[in-house]
Amino acid sequence: MSKKHNIIAILEDIRSAHNVGAMFRTSEGAGISELILTGITPYPPHNRIPKTALGSIENVNWKHNPDKQSVYEDLKLKNIPLVVIEINNKSKPYTEYSFTEPIAVVFGNEIQGVSELATSYADATLHVPMFGKKRITKCGNSFWYNRLRDHKTISCLESFPEKKRVENFCHQFALVDL
Repeated sequence: MSKKHNIIAILEDIRSAHNVGAMFRTSEGAGISELILTGITPYPPHNRIPKTALGSIENVNWKHNPDKQSVYEDLKLKNIPLVVIEINNKSKPYTEYSFTEPIAVVFGNEIQGVSELATSYADATLHVPMFGKKRITKCGNSFWYNRLRDHKTISCLESFPEKKRVENFCHQFALVDL
């Protein structure tokens, strides 16, 4: 059994069931402890999620809560830091943040990004540095891939028994829109 990390990934108002499925696969590969699907985000048993999840739904601890505010308030009550992944004038590169566990990371809508509500609860706003004209990318997947590759977020990656497989797995998903 793979090691789980005390990291909660939150998908907020994701429109595409295929993107949700891709995040199930990425969460499994990165050893995420929980995936929370909130707002309008599709959730199992939606018939399009399995196409990209490819069996990972059964291996990821997940829950659906349409009430975003209650999700963020619950995390605050548990003293779990909340980080939003969003490019804006207040965000800083994820490489400048000192990650600790437990932590919750919010990924927002493909078009509108993370909600103002999530940002109001956030302890930090981070972004994946972008060098092209597009300022949006497969955010969740590229974030996990870069964190695993840099060996900073998950400090015990060196002891991960399937390190190379996880890196290859996440690299593969850098090609999936999210």
